[in-house]
Amino acid sequence: MSVSRFVLIASFAGILTACGPDEKAEDGVSVAAASDRGASKTASAKKMRTPQTKKPVCPPEPEGGKTDIFGISAGDGYDRAAATLKCKYPNLAFETGAWHTDHTEKMFGVKTRQRLRVTDGDECSVQEKMSAQQGRGGRCGERWGGGRLKPRKSGSVTVNVVMTGLPKEEVVHGVWREQTFNKDARPALQVVEAKLIEKYGEPHATKKRTYDKKLFWVYDVLGRPMPKDNRDFDRCKDNVDPSFYRGQGWRTGCGLTIVAEVTESSDQPGMTRFLNVAFLDQNNFYEAQEQMEADLEAARATKAKENAEAAKSVSLDL
Repeated sequence: MSVSRFVLIASFAGILTACGPDEKAEDGVSVAAASDRGASKTASAKKMRTPQTKKPVCPPEPEGGKTDIFGISAGDGYDRAAATLKCKYPNLAFETGAWHTDHTEKMFGVKTRQRLRVTDGDECSVQEKMSAQQGRGGRCGERWGGGRLKPRKSGSVTVNVVMTGLPKEEVVHGVWREQTFNKDARPALQVVEAKLIEKYGEPHATKKRTYDKKLFWVYDVLGRPMPKDNRDFDRCKDNVDPSFYRGQGWRTGCGLTIVAEVTESSDQPGMTRFLNVAFLDQNNFYEAQEQMEADLEAARATKAKENAEAAKSVSLDL
């Protein structure tokens, strides 16, 4: 069985579904509004000096889908994923870049789009970047953004989308959505868990620690729930971390894996401080990366041949 691993430097109706109206939690708090409050304040402050633009039209929700994250599913293309992010978060920083193979443009002459990110996190200062590069860690030390995405600090919401494929042929394989709730707008833990189960069904496994609880939905390569007695169940389950900025892994033989992590507030018992939800289509991601490497090599060979032919026609005066 083939395995890959690296560090990817790197939801209630409003949280887990596509661009719908905010719904109220049991305590009357609008969850989507709570998670995006920081972005809303920034947007309000800019209203006096920023021309108003028409809000992007949201793509339709996936038909019969219960495995998406607010409307983005495995197998979607770049355009749909980008449109969904711009629709849901029109006022946040939107960035497109290469991923851990950001060297592809230099090596193969192809500028790829393997990663999308929206966030309300502030850009890191020069001092913060230097501190992170000296081994002190933190998101300002993000390495897998390369000459691609600007290192940014944690905000109230960050969404990362990972894809493979040559330009105009990109396919989504994973989505990570990370939220931090303000102290005055934290939803109840039971509300969060109930909404997750409403969205994805009863979890195939759970893991509880002092302040956080993880819920897992593990599928095989045919899209069927993987039996817990399958020898690959735990390995498939534990490959995907709900935080994009921690270690991620994938392997052949594992299908779509969805993980949600609900973290309780230490100073407000029973209330949610953080909510991270992610999915990764592991087997397809592994195979797509192999194919992409082959496609890039073919593109490099074609480009080299074109350059060689062009060089024959260069005039030279001696």
